[in-house]
This record gives sequence, structure tokens and C-alpha cells, in this order.
Amino acid sequence: LAPKAELVAGIRTDYSGSSLYSAAGKQLLSGVHAGDLSRNRILYNVYLNAQYRTNDHWLLYTNVAGAMRDATLQEMYGFYLFNRTDGSDYIGNPRLHKETSWNFGTGARFHQKIFTLEGQAFAYVFRHYIAGMPLAGYSVMTMGANGVKQYRNIASAVLYGTEATLQVQPFSFLNIKSSNTYTRGQDADHDALPFIAPFKSVNTVNVVWKGYSLSTTSVHAAAQRYVSSEKYGELPSKAYTIANLSAGRSFQLQPVALDCHVGVVNLFDNDYYEHLDVLKIPRPGRNIVLHLTVRF
Repeated sequence: LAPKAELVAGIRTDYSGSSLYSAAGKQLLSGVHAGDLSRNRILYNVYLNAQYRTNDHWLLYTNVAGAMRDATLQEMYGFYLFNRTDGSDYIGNPRLHKETSWNFGTGARFHQKIFTLEGQAFAYVFRHYIAGMPLAGYSVMTMGANGVKQYRNIASAVLYGTEATLQVQPFSFLNIKSSNTYTRGQDADHDALPFIAPFKSVNTVNVVWKGYSLSTTSVHAAAQRYVSSEKYGELPSKAYTIANLSAGRSFQLQPVALDCHVGVVNLFDNDYYEHLDVLKIPRPGRNIVLHLTVRF
């Protein structure tokens, strides 16, 4: 539009079709779903992105998009598929409507010599959101499973959050970066959507000097207590903070180059897991990782 302004628009269309053509497949699902299980759909995605550079330091941007997503084969035809994340058996639903959404985002980036700061806010407004919900009266087929769930459409849902990144490089050999993300989701009844990670902050300090490198990282995740156990069968998770440390050296040995790195993950041996980890099984304690890369 102008030397300082840019506008980008696009559209994409997809055709999605699926059907059960074998007698074995039809027989397998006949006891759960009745009628014709085939489906054919046209999907579209449209977007409009705009950005404006006020000067050499500030960049402002915003975007809006409309999207459609058809149910996956697992969501449509799954037959007692065990989901390790929440420990439940899942049954598909061929009657699912396609999931539609409007996505909005806006943000700004500031850069001046050694300092870069970027922040953005985003929101997704869904219609016919697809999620697994507990199914009463059904017995599990996987030994030890927590229950049976079926994929269903939620009339409406909203997902929103913010992201912020700060990067400082006071010297050519020193780089400091902090990345922070927060997301929240709820359905039309104001119940928490499942599988939404809590606030997370990753902070890193990198030093590179004469072929040597040293990096230290701290990772903090807040507790996720905003869950709907009764409606979606999701359990809360606890907060954690861990620290990682690594060091390396690069060697030039003609005709090859060697990169050697050693790292300590979970330096203080904390007991932790991510909210979306399988069955919330604790991740490894203090462990050492060695890397040797040979470049020709």
C-alpha cells in the first residue's frame, strides 16, 4: 500500500471426502453408528494480514482469518482408541459438524540497537468445536483406562491469550531472551476447554566466545487449575520450575568441523511434568546429554 504499510490477503479451499468401503469396516462400526457413514465437504480458509512500520524502531501488525476444519478419521471412525494423554478410550462420531473459527490477532515489535521487545494478543472464536466428552454407560476395552469418551461438537468456544518476547544483546557474545505465553479457553457454558497449557516462561542466557559456548535456561510453568473434570474428564496439574545448563566447543579440523556439546537437563533434579504429558508421568530427573556433530 505504501513504503511503510503492507496488506496481504489470501484464500484456500479444500475438498474432504471419506467413506467406508469394506465389509469389515462397516461391520465393525454398525453396532455403534447407524446409517450412511460417508461424508463429503468443501472447506475454506481466508486471511487478511496488515502491518505498518511507523519508523525504524516500531512495527505494528494485525490479522484476521476465517478457517474450517473437518474432523479427522480418528475423530469420525475411531473405535475404542486409547488416548495416552488422558488415559481414556475414545469412540469416533461420524455425525460431527465441521469445526469453524474466526481468528484475530494484533501485536507490536520494538527494536533499537541491543533491545527487541515484541508482544501480541490473540483470540479464536469457534463454532462446532470438537472435543472428547465422557460417555456414560460404556465399559472400557483397554485395561486400566479411566473411562470412555466420544468426540462431540460444542456449540461455541473461545480461545484467547497473549505472547511476549524480550531479547537483549548488550555485547556481541552475550544474548539474553525471555519468552512468555498464556492461553485460556472456555466453552459456551464458561467451562474450561481440555488440553490447554498454563502460563509458561522460558528464559535463556547464551554466551559465545572464541569457539566456546555456554547456555543456561530456566523454564517455569504455572499450575493449571482451570480444568473441567466433570465435563471433559481432565485433571489439574502442579506448577514447576527447572534449570538447564549446557556448554560446548567448536573445532576446525580440516576437512571437517566438530561441534561438541554437553548439557545437564533438570539441573536441580526436580519432580515435574507438563500439563499435557501422557498420564502426567514425571519427566526424567537430572540427566546429562552429550552431542557430537561432524560437519563436512
